[in-house]
Amino acid sequence: GPYITDYPEQVWLAGIMQGWCLKCNAPPDHLDRPISHRRTHEKTDFLVGAWDPGTLWNDFGIHADVIPFTHGFPRADIHELLTPDLLLRFAAMFYSTIPFASRADT
Repeated sequence: GPYITDYPEQVWLAGIMQGWCLKCNAPPDHLDRPISHRRTHEKTDFLVGAWDPGTLWNDFGIHADVIPFTHGFPRADIHELLTPDLLLRFAAMFYSTIPFASRADT
């Protein structure tokens, strides 16, 4: 299922830089770029093996020293599990409108 958390934690979990897309390789200044491709563990492993940490940081938005906790799971990819921050905001708004009975009322 989805992994719901705020954007700063999602950035840390995915091993990418702040401002970059969690799901694709679009750079921060071109998030609507039509030629962006989905992030995967396999693609990240290839890039980490092919480029130095500085290039990964600047050109791909990848932290070379961060390995997502789902990396060893055969059917789980953190880039697919993360939900947009908008869903988190909606859930917080929804739950804040539900009246909860206090212990004094019961």
